Amino acid sequence: MARPKKDKPNARGLYEVTISLGKDLTGKLIRKHFYSTISKEHARQKAEDWKVEQAVALQTGRYKEKDITFREFAEIFRENQKAMMKY
Repeated sequence: MARPKKDKPNARGLYEVTISLGKDLTGKLIRKHFYSTISKEHARQKAEDWKVEQAVALQTGRYKEKDITFREFAEIFRENQKAMMKY
Protein backbone atom coordinates (compact mmCIF):
# COMPACT_ATOMS: atom_id res chain seq x y z
CA MET A 1 0.00 0.00 0.00
CA ALA A 2 1.38 3.40 -0.96
CA ARG A 3 1.96 5.97 1.69
CA PRO A 4 0.21 9.35 1.44
CA LYS A 5 2.14 12.21 -0.14
CA LYS A 6 3.38 14.95 2.12
CA ASP A 7 2.12 18.49 1.73
CA LYS A 8 5.16 20.03 3.35
CA PRO A 9 7.41 22.62 1.74
CA ASN A 10 10.83 21.57 0.48
CA ALA A 11 14.14 22.63 2.05
CA ARG A 12 13.85 26.11 0.49
CA GLY A 13 10.37 26.59 1.96
CA LEU A 14 8.58 26.15 -1.37
CA TYR A 15 5.67 23.92 -2.28
CA GLU A 16 6.20 22.13 -5.58
CA VAL A 17 3.79 20.72 -8.18
CA THR A 18 5.07 18.84 -11.23
CA ILE A 19 3.08 18.21 -14.40
CA SER A 20 4.02 15.99 -17.31
CA LEU A 21 3.78 17.61 -20.74
CA GLY A 22 4.55 14.57 -22.86
CA LYS A 23 7.64 12.74 -24.05
CA ASP A 24 10.64 13.78 -26.12
CA LEU A 25 12.07 11.85 -29.04
CA THR A 26 13.95 9.47 -26.75
CA GLY A 27 10.85 8.66 -24.69
CA LYS A 28 11.93 10.69 -21.67
CA LEU A 29 9.12 12.55 -19.88
CA ILE A 30 9.00 16.30 -20.31
CA ARG A 31 8.02 17.90 -17.02
CA LYS A 32 7.29 21.42 -15.85
CA HIS A 33 7.58 22.46 -12.22
CA PHE A 34 5.53 25.08 -10.42
CA TYR A 35 6.44 26.53 -7.04
CA SER A 36 4.64 28.55 -4.38
CA THR A 37 5.57 29.92 -0.99
CA ILE A 38 1.91 30.00 0.07
CA SER A 39 0.57 26.45 -0.30
CA LYS A 40 0.58 23.40 -2.51
CA GLU A 41 -2.90 24.32 -3.72
CA HIS A 42 -1.56 27.69 -4.87
CA ALA A 43 1.16 25.90 -6.87
CA ARG A 44 -1.53 23.67 -8.41
CA GLN A 45 -3.50 26.76 -9.37
CA LYS A 46 -0.41 28.20 -11.07
CA ALA A 47 -0.08 24.96 -13.05
CA GLU A 48 -3.73 25.08 -14.12
CA ASP A 49 -3.40 28.74 -15.14
CA TRP A 50 -0.36 27.86 -17.24
CA LYS A 51 -2.27 25.03 -18.94
CA VAL A 52 -5.11 27.42 -19.82
CA GLU A 53 -2.65 30.00 -21.20
CA GLN A 54 -1.03 27.34 -23.37
CA ALA A 55 -4.40 26.13 -24.68
CA VAL A 56 -5.40 29.69 -25.60
CA ALA A 57 -2.01 30.28 -27.24
CA LEU A 58 -2.39 27.10 -29.26
CA GLN A 59 -5.78 28.22 -30.56
CA THR A 60 -4.84 31.83 -31.23
CA GLY A 61 -1.21 31.32 -32.25
CA ARG A 62 0.02 33.92 -29.75
CA TYR A 63 2.54 32.61 -27.26
CA LYS A 64 3.78 34.26 -24.08
CA GLU A 65 6.90 32.11 -23.73
CA LYS A 66 10.01 34.26 -23.96
CA ASP A 67 12.56 31.45 -23.89
CA ILE A 68 11.91 30.11 -27.36
CA THR A 69 14.59 29.29 -29.88
CA PHE A 70 14.52 30.57 -33.42
CA ARG A 71 14.02 27.03 -34.68
CA GLU A 72 10.92 26.57 -32.49
CA PHE A 73 9.59 29.95 -33.62
CA ALA A 74 10.21 29.07 -37.28
CA GLU A 75 8.37 25.76 -36.93
CA ILE A 76 5.37 27.46 -35.31
CA PHE A 77 5.41 30.17 -37.97
CA ARG A 78 5.59 27.59 -40.75
CA GLU A 79 2.65 25.61 -39.35
CA ASN A 80 0.58 28.78 -39.04
CA GLN A 81 1.44 29.75 -42.61
CA LYS A 82 0.42 26.32 -43.87
CA ALA A 83 -2.92 26.69 -42.09
CA MET A 84 -3.42 30.16 -43.59
CA MET A 85 -2.57 28.94 -47.11
CA LYS A 86 -5.39 26.37 -47.01
CA TYR A 87 -8.02 29.11 -47.03
